[in-house]
Amino acid sequence: MKQVERHWVKEGHELYAICDDLTFRAKNLYNAGLYQVRQSIFARNKNEEETKPSVLSWVELVSQFRKEKQPDMLALPSKVATNILKLVGSSISSYYQLLKCYLDKSNLNVTTKPKLPRYLHKTDGHYMVEFTNQTFSKKRGVNGELILCPKDLHLMIPTKVENPKCVRIVPKLGAFVIDVIYEVEETPLQHTGNYAAIDLGVDNLASITFSNGVQPLLIKGSKIKSLNQGYNRLIAKTQSKLPTNQHSSKRIHRLWRNREKKLHSELHQITAFLSLYFDEMAIEKVFVGKNKGWKQGLDLGRKTNQSFAQIPFTTFISQLTYKCQLRGIEVIEQEESYTSKASFIDQDDIPVYGEIKTKPNFSGKRVSRGLYKTKHGIILNADVNGSYNILVKGLASLGKVLSRSLVSFHTRSLSGLGTQSNVNLISQYM
Repeated sequence: MKQVERHWVKEGHELYAICDDLTFRAKNLYNAGLYQVRQSIFARNKNEEETKPSVLSWVELVSQFRKEKQPDMLALPSKVATNILKLVGSSISSYYQLLKCYLDKSNLNVTTKPKLPRYLHKTDGHYMVEFTNQTFSKKRGVNGELILCPKDLHLMIPTKVENPKCVRIVPKLGAFVIDVIYEVEETPLQHTGNYAAIDLGVDNLASITFSNGVQPLLIKGSKIKSLNQGYNRLIAKTQSKLPTNQHSSKRIHRLWRNREKKLHSELHQITAFLSLYFDEMAIEKVFVGKNKGWKQGLDLGRKTNQSFAQIPFTTFISQLTYKCQLRGIEVIEQEESYTSKASFIDQDDIPVYGEIKTKPNFSGKRVSRGLYKTKHGIILNADVNGSYNILVKGLASLGKVLSRSLVSFHTRSLSGLGTQSNVNLISQYM
């Protein structure tokens, strides 16, 4: 499994100038390579012969630039420049894969015609720089720094990683991120027969249910919402003070950067807690409800749309996935259509959206914000109902059936994940 040690390089840092210079040169080479590939695509599209010329590959592009002694390529170390042109080839390959999916009428995942990759801004644009372990010096610095391209750059990166596989310099708004990528051994997956499901939301960031009778757990999303609203307010206030023709500033970049860092920090604390909790509960698999394109065409109201769209659920899932994997727990993204409408207690059938022609009828319904009423008038937490339905769907995909006699509706809420004193577990009956 690959993991990342991350370093933020802000303006004023000793590495900022060289990161700025390298990523700017990388942008120039990326644009030059992209231009050549785009021209070969246009020439192929205009050619009316039966045997059309092939699109320029990244290998041919590297060979061509080396023969021509292309100045943007000579401005960077050889292996670094090769990696950039390889990424150009990857972006073109992704474009054609998306185009193939779009033209396939049976494929419903890609509904918008993809466009060719665009050029980066001539003066403000920057592009990621990647150093493989072939560019690493065998010797370390005085304080254990990793030395990149010792003959050309002699760039020293502070790190605690003993055997890094790759280093990337990624441009951000007003800063750079240095990712030191390394590998760790995977833990064998557990086989305990215990399962969990997570329903993601706004007021309740994660509603977690279990197959072995453990009480459902609600992770409150109030802090995430507060962070989003606070930074939205500050950014809007700063933008209102900008001149007419100016759309951004260093302060706005700093606000966006701080928002991202605080959100990621909060999600790291939550996912670290959950991975440990699942390990203690001897969970084998965790089903996380997620629908493809679920943030497109939202119709939940203006405020709810903004809150839902700005919560990085994909980051939450990716963080939870690798942390659980380190403990031998598998995280599976589960399709969750109709799980919030169907009644778990009444054992409603839960179809997949788009696979049925008639609109399904369900036994219960939501009666107010956060509450679900079953066929026989039982009131329960709506998010817990949805989470149990995700668990039913997940187990069905494995050919298993949830034993409903074991489930519990006695929920617990958790808010604030910092020190142990900030953990607040509240038991409540629904």
